[in-house]
Amino acid sequence: LQQSQRVDQDTAIKIVKARQNELTRMLEMADLVADTRVPGLITNARTNGRDLLGHEVERLRALQKINPGVRNDEIEFFQHQLEHFETALEHARARLDAVRVIVAI
Repeated sequence: LQQSQRVDQDTAIKIVKARQNELTRMLEMADLVADTRVPGLITNARTNGRDLLGHEVERLRALQKINPGVRNDEIEFFQHQLEHFETALEHARARLDAVRVIVAI
């Protein structure tokens, strides 16, 4: 097997232009796949975040009943974390940041 090698920029541009239609179709398919998977990923993240942060709020509230040293601001901190987490998930989207084209000869 041969090692992979980089191609110069001019060659890379020519290859991409020559295969632009195929690459565009591949990117469109990747977007479709991402769009179908993202809602499930967000749902799982929301469940995990609520479990983690919600349980911490509940734990601190229960602890506060027997230990007055647990301050309200400690509980509020985790409540705010949960609110920020929920807001972030509402705006979560799949986004393609980069593409690497590999050419086999």
